[in-house]
Amino acid sequence: MITRIIRLFAFAILLGSGTISLPLAAQDDPAERTFAEQALPEIVAAVPDAEVSMEPGDPLQINIKRANEAGSDTINLHRLRAFCQTITREECAAERTHLIEVITTTPSRAEPVAADLRIIVRDAEYWGYAERALGKSGTLPIHRRIGDDLYAIIAIDSTQTIQTANSENISNLGLTETEAWTQAARQTEAIIPSLPENQAIGDGLFAFQGEEYTGTMLAFPDRWTALAAVNGPDLAVIVPSDQIVAAAVIPDGEDLDGFRQFAQEQCDLAPRCISSNVYRWREGQWVISR
Repeated sequence: MITRIIRLFAFAILLGSGTISLPLAAQDDPAERTFAEQALPEIVAAVPDAEVSMEPGDPLQINIKRANEAGSDTINLHRLRAFCQTITREECAAERTHLIEVITTTPSRAEPVAADLRIIVRDAEYWGYAERALGKSGTLPIHRRIGDDLYAIIAIDSTQTIQTANSENISNLGLTETEAWTQAARQTEAIIPSLPENQAIGDGLFAFQGEEYTGTMLAFPDRWTALAAVNGPDLAVIVPSDQIVAAAVIPDGEDLDGFRQFAQEQCDLAPRCISSNVYRWREGQWVISR
């Protein structure tokens, strides 16, 4: 896990390149349908015993219904398509293959244990996909809203993938939801960077970079309340992916626009973007700085 403090005059160099806009909502347009159709044969080959279909009106949501199983799995290709616009066709194909393998491969340990519990942070777009795919089956992930468009979600970690946890999963572990939150928080906090709660950022930037779960730093309100108390209302935070969190003291204006541009660029470069927004910490919640 890496923590860096960068002076803003050096950080500004990172803001020079252009951005690619990330779609705010799914649209059934010909380009999206073509992208989905290119992925379908690979998905079908990975799950030959399942029914694979595109969601009506949203071709980038691929539904997988396995025989003799309640509910269905979902592969969301929205952010992969956005990411593919920044890389080569060959790199895009490799990312697509990896995504399909992760989602369709059965974990080596069929039964999770309480030690596998973690917390992830996702945005409203991700949550919308979850509601559409899982809401009717009553198996929505256990979650808490932590901001305008951010959610903390209990997840189960394994060697192949990270899957969200629902009430049935938690019950099978012999835990209540409250106990699951407590254990997941403790186990996640142990593997994410420590926030310098009482340190003034000044004209610098706190940048945290690591593997999975770095983005979950935003799910621990006590840390941010302390940091915001020291640095004031202009504290600005971005969480473009599970690997990157950055915080700086930036008032509204051109500098904040540059920080927002940097968040968008990092979001575009991430295979699984969390958010391209800049957030302020207000009364225990993450508020989008507009």
